[in-house]
Amino acid sequence: FSMCRHARKLMAHKAEDMLFYQPSKTDEIYSILSKSVTLEGAKSRGGVLSAYFSVATDKYKKRQILKEEAISAYGTSRKYIDENLAKDSTDKFYKKAKKEVDELYNKEFKLNCSELSSLYGPMYESNSTSVPFLRNLESVLKACNCTSFDLYKLVDANLLEYDPTTESLEKRAKEYLAENDLPKAIETYKKAIAKETDASKKAGLYYNLAEATVVNHALSIMYCNNAIETNPSFGKPYILMAKLYAKGANRCGSNDATIRSFLPKTMYWASTDKCIMAKNLDPKLTQVADSMIAEFEKKYPTKEEIEAQNLKEGDSYKINCWLTSVTTVRAKPTTETQTSEQKPEVNPAIKPESKTTGKNEKKK
Repeated sequence: FSMCRHARKLMAHKAEDMLFYQPSKTDEIYSILSKSVTLEGAKSRGGVLSAYFSVATDKYKKRQILKEEAISAYGTSRKYIDENLAKDSTDKFYKKAKKEVDELYNKEFKLNCSELSSLYGPMYESNSTSVPFLRNLESVLKACNCTSFDLYKLVDANLLEYDPTTESLEKRAKEYLAENDLPKAIETYKKAIAKETDASKKAGLYYNLAEATVVNHALSIMYCNNAIETNPSFGKPYILMAKLYAKGANRCGSNDATIRSFLPKTMYWASTDKCIMAKNLDPKLTQVADSMIAEFEKKYPTKEEIEAQNLKEGDSYKINCWLTSVTTVRAKPTTETQTSEQKPEVNPAIKPESKTTGKNEKKK
């Protein structure tokens, strides 16, 4: 397994050459291909994966290996072919390999899901904790579109217990959400986040967690900030925060009657800030962000309300509510000034939000 990549590639080429020039040496070819695919995994070339299943089928027809082993070779080949096509669906070599292995499987085996369950069921019973066996069986059942059958569900559950991946944990978290079990969903998302090493994917998991916890504004915002810290160029969390700020606007109040009706309206300034951040980071979010800003503008305080607080448009203003945020004073557009055009705004300097019970402060 410590063999260098160059040597592994030469091994695969040797097997292909033998298949062309010495096809009768089936045992040796199969042995080399098996080692090559095991070592290279998803880095195996399409032609190698196709040859691997082809030789396995030949050995099965000669009664040199069992049907289960040949079908397992199909599952392994399809798994790595599919992984590569998921990265580039136009790759002609993997498309060709997929066509070849599928045609051969349908010609020589073509077992339905019930037949596969009958074939592998007894093997599962005695290998239910063997991760290599479970991974291989998972590949076979996926390749044969048998993911709705009980055997696949058993395999899936055991892999989640004995060898969880980010993908399987995320899938389980979504299932918990569908079952309205939020605590378990949060716990499982956190496990997925802990295992994920790719920053972009980790940020996506934080965002999914933020969406799952929107009933708790502060918690959801915390996960949005986690997503942004993990991937600073991620725009979608800002859109979600803008929505949460707006939804929580009426929670911003005061015992002072002169400011009580004014404070909730300031939250729409902060919502606008987040929309501006989102579209600046991700131009694809511009239409959504502009649409939201247009709605927020309708809820800004009027120019008269702003002046009553000894403020003016463009002033810096610190919101101290159920969150803390530094924003910019904006007035509700009048009939004369309200147009479909929006002036570009500079990104506001927004400090991380935190819970506070302090009074609102204003800056000029």
